[in-house]
Amino acid sequence: MAQTAARAAITDSRSNDIRKRFDDATWHVAGDVLHRGKRSTYSDDECRKLVTGFSAFFDDKLSRIRQSISTFTGRIPSQCARTRVGHKLSTFATVTAGEVHKVLLTSSQKSSPLDVLPAALLRASVDVFAPVLARMANLSFDQNCFPKLFKAAHVLPLLKKPGLDKEQMSNYRPISNLSTVSKVLERQYSTG
Repeated sequence: MAQTAARAAITDSRSNDIRKRFDDATWHVAGDVLHRGKRSTYSDDECRKLVTGFSAFFDDKLSRIRQSISTFTGRIPSQCARTRVGHKLSTFATVTAGEVHKVLLTSSQKSSPLDVLPAALLRASVDVFAPVLARMANLSFDQNCFPKLFKAAHVLPLLKKPGLDKEQMSNYRPISNLSTVSKVLERQYSTG
């Protein structure tokens, strides 16, 4: 009886501690509770090796895709190789500050290392930033130009499964993290 009560008290204590940590915490603490294993950290030399390896891996992958496409299209009869001409998308609806306001409030608060302003600050100041971002989106549509700054991503290579060979680039899953403004503008493009 005492053993059961002690076990229940310990379980309740653990649950209360985890609940308190979630209530008090940022995502980093939640991540710590959910993912108790440590993330891999890489030295500068290991980072250089990974970057060089990924670059060569993806260059080779693109070359193989190009070769495969050219080989495949060479075997298609000419009457099947014609592309269907459809309607071109020539205009976009004007983006409003209200639409950007909604996107900012529904987007993740997770910031990217590429963010000049933290996502939480963008959301806290949504009334100030929504008209600015709407103007940026509309200028981008009008000028047919998506700024290069917003095409950059912070890429984190994660092993697909624990224990896989770290030397094989195909064993990694590249996770791209765009800046918050890029995500907002991208959502406007995809819905605009």
